[in-house]
Amino acid sequence: MGHTYDSLRSDIGIKDILDQVNVFQRKINVLDLGCGTGHPIAKAVSPLVKRYCGIDNSQPKVDAYLDNVPNAECLLLDISNIRQISGRWDLIFSWGSLCHLPIKLQKQTMVGAANLLSFEGRFLFTGGKEAGKRTGTVGEYTVHQYSMGEPAYTKFLAEQGMKLINASYSEGNNYVYIFMKIA
Repeated sequence: MGHTYDSLRSDIGIKDILDQVNVFQRKINVLDLGCGTGHPIAKAVSPLVKRYCGIDNSQPKVDAYLDNVPNAECLLLDISNIRQISGRWDLIFSWGSLCHLPIKLQKQTMVGAANLLSFEGRFLFTGGKEAGKRTGTVGEYTVHQYSMGEPAYTKFLAEQGMKLINASYSEGNNYVYIFMKIA
């Protein structure tokens, strides 16, 4: 599945992540939640940062990631178990992964991300602008997407010491949230 998954991916997301990397104007530590095979985002971003670590819950994807991105770390872990990760991270992101978790697990993941972020670190994720559940397909796979909606994400993450700095549509009609750790 790992290499088959690559054929379904495009370069969408790279620009959004690189824009956040460039905000820091220094080498940073990046944690990629739901990294998949590392194609295309980890392959593009990892050479530009100090430390890059991906986590994914699929062994075939992790195996493919290790082939695709030899200069980065990858852990077999469900993103909702983020509390098993240690260290301080300047940028934590989830491109097209967090939204597939039911709301309870999204909240668990977001609390974990807030605890791992350095002061003024960024948390970026794709999700729905409006609250609700959608079902769609990626290739031959049926996927579910869950969203708390922008007001609820903003309120919940403010309770975790984060401030919304941008929420808008980006490439591929993805709604991208960017929060900054302020407490």
